[in-house]
Amino acid sequence: LVRSGGQSPSLGYSIGTTMLPAAAADTSGVVCEAAPATQHHLRAAGCLERTGTPHAEVSMKRNALILTLVLCALAASSAMAQSHLGLERAGVALGYVSPEDIDGTFSIGVFADHGTLAPHIGLESRIDYWGQSQEAFGAKASVSDISIGARGKYWFETANPKLRPFAGAGLALHFVHAEVTVPAQGGFPEMTAEDSSTKLGLDLGGGIATPLSPRADLLAEMWYGIVSDVSAFNLRVGMSFKLGS
Repeated sequence: LVRSGGQSPSLGYSIGTTMLPAAAADTSGVVCEAAPATQHHLRAAGCLERTGTPHAEVSMKRNALILTLVLCALAASSAMAQSHLGLERAGVALGYVSPEDIDGTFSIGVFADHGTLAPHIGLESRIDYWGQSQEAFGAKASVSDISIGARGKYWFETANPKLRPFAGAGLALHFVHAEVTVPAQGGFPEMTAEDSSTKLGLDLGGGIATPLSPRADLLAEMWYGIVSDVSAFNLRVGMSFKLGS
């Protein structure tokens, strides 16, 4: 913003090559009036500084952001104060998985219990695998999925301590591999096409756990994994074993 002319009340101001009339000016500050289309340029140049409105809005937004960050920090500190994290249990699971547009097949996996993030909220990591192959008219197609993820489980309180139901959700990376083989025929050689991709998936589900002994629990679970092209229902039965003393 460049002032053109002397110090009279009818000063002219220019932004770039555009001349704008000024309402008044003095040595203590600048107040400008211009068409609405130029207001944002004037604010950027500090010409509307005296009105206080833009700075009040910025100040309010800044205070709201600071308050939100403080509340989030307090909530996180409170949750961490009640957390009890550590490798507590490990287990194996077998399941039946029904992928989208593919015949059902069996799955196998391992998992680990990492304690609690907050009261009643447990943290679990897992690795699962399933694969399926189909043949038609001599052609063979196969799909496999290796998933690595983590889940949070909310354990409900019940009158019977031997029955512990839970609901959970989690995220996982799915390493999906697909391959199609067409046998040689009609003078054409055998052809194979394959593709691998990594996809992020969301897990939703629940189940129930019951102790079989002081160190072993039986789990029955049902999960639905939302993954592009390979979403699937998974029914699992697993055994978890307490680690350490």
